[in-house]
Amino acid sequence: MKDLLKKIPFATNIVRAVRKLRGITPDDLKIEYYAKKRDADIRHYLQNNNTKRLQIGCQDHPMKGWLNADINPMHDEVILMDATKRFPLPDNTFDTVFSEHMIEHIGFPEGQFMVNECYRIMKPGAVIRLSTPDIKFLIELYREPKTEIQQQYIDFSKRYFGDNRPMIDTIVINNFFRDWGHQFIHDFKTLEYILKQAGFKNIIQCEVYKSEHSVFQNLEKHALELGEEFNLLESIVVEATK
Repeated sequence: MKDLLKKIPFATNIVRAVRKLRGITPDDLKIEYYAKKRDADIRHYLQNNNTKRLQIGCQDHPMKGWLNADINPMHDEVILMDATKRFPLPDNTFDTVFSEHMIEHIGFPEGQFMVNECYRIMKPGAVIRLSTPDIKFLIELYREPKTEIQQQYIDFSKRYFGDNRPMIDTIVINNFFRDWGHQFIHDFKTLEYILKQAGFKNIIQCEVYKSEHSVFQNLEKHALELGEEFNLLESIVVEATK
């Protein structure tokens, strides 16, 4: 039917007009599409993978062998999932959970809820790895004297502004808290708190790309967006065990 409509411009225009009258946007249709196939995709993944790995907020970087989830899926192999609501996943099922530069896009209570859900769906002994901007990097960005990489980061941030405002630390820091949908910027203390509250143990801070668990080594992709040095400057990474 869809292919037939494409061949009939008049019919296509009618369909579009009806959708417009009903207030149905292309985004609505996209969400409906991913919502309808989600349960089947989850069943297929669980049935066909002995080792079960969940990536939350995969953006444009789904990984092979993982159940990749995002609130705005960009690929057919990604399931629709809102991390601030109960995960559509069974208890005690996943061996690993990974989320990179996602938790800062939801508030502190929502981040706690997300971590609680991770704990619920993970097997005993499973490991979670979270990467996110570190508020410490913003505090240090304000201090003087600045390192060469800090000054480069401030200069680099000009790309995010469409006007001629000066590229000074105060403006860059303010923008970081408000731009890209950021809701809460964590540090080790807040991440440790929400992980402990959920029941996790062995909470440690790790370096980007490095882990004693081979599955987590060289996993981060945020550097593709802003470069290796800036990603190292921004990010804090923690791991914890259920």
